[in-house]
Amino acid sequence: MKIIQNIGKFSDKLLFFGGTYGNLQATETLQRLAKKDGFSPHEIIFTGDSVAYGGQPEETVQLLKKWGIYAISGNVELQIRNEKENCGCNFQKDSSCDYLSGIWYPYTRNQLSDDSIKWFTTLPNFLSFSFGGKKVGVVHGSFSHISKFIFRSTPWKVKQQEFDTTQVDILLSGHSGIPFYHCNNQKLWVNSGATGMPANDGTNRVWYCILRQEKGYISLEHKSFTYDYQQAQQYMKNAHLPREYSHCLKTGLWHSCDILPPKETSHQGIPLTFQKELFDF
Repeated sequence: MKIIQNIGKFSDKLLFFGGTYGNLQATETLQRLAKKDGFSPHEIIFTGDSVAYGGQPEETVQLLKKWGIYAISGNVELQIRNEKENCGCNFQKDSSCDYLSGIWYPYTRNQLSDDSIKWFTTLPNFLSFSFGGKKVGVVHGSFSHISKFIFRSTPWKVKQQEFDTTQVDILLSGHSGIPFYHCNNQKLWVNSGATGMPANDGTNRVWYCILRQEKGYISLEHKSFTYDYQQAQQYMKNAHLPREYSHCLKTGLWHSCDILPPKETSHQGIPLTFQKELFDF
């Protein structure tokens, strides 16, 4: 059963991010950036998958919990709290990602305290609120399926079905790891990208997103930052986690494009660029 939480009317700005993946160094850096830019915890939303590939799952979860931000469950939190034996990431069976998840998922699950797992049980699957006169929803993969991969190239009819189901104007999402936005039919889908792993663009930057109300418009900014990835790599090495993911922290290249559609696969290694966008729909 989906847990749906309405958090009312948001202020004039919000920061959202996803996929910290047990990467404590990246998460700490984002927290400092958010504070520097004047975002209070109640102006910040996390789209799930607090843990996965990184070497400090417990520390990362405790940071997110104590931060006091809004958060929803990703598929990894859902699987762990339900005592499942796999991550539920929707990887193709016998793919490279499927094989490697059999290494990081047991490590991650075993590192987490009862307190962290209890926090997972409090997380809703879907958030809704009003922002700039628009109805906004927050999903992990999609509303219909928590681990559904949605990309910029995913046909609009697939996204439209999610808007029809949720009855919102804007959907904020995570899970797929690559930042994008797609506006059509007076609807806006935004993925912030991931904070704990680069976006397969050949840089070691990681991502988050900011929305603001500006004189009748809603502005959107995809923002990136760098951090001490070498320390994060060392924790992964100490935990004997897959080198494929550790290597990605430096190169910004995914070890596998198994989950990607052809268009996103063709963009591997090309640095992402975004400019500030204004929407008046």
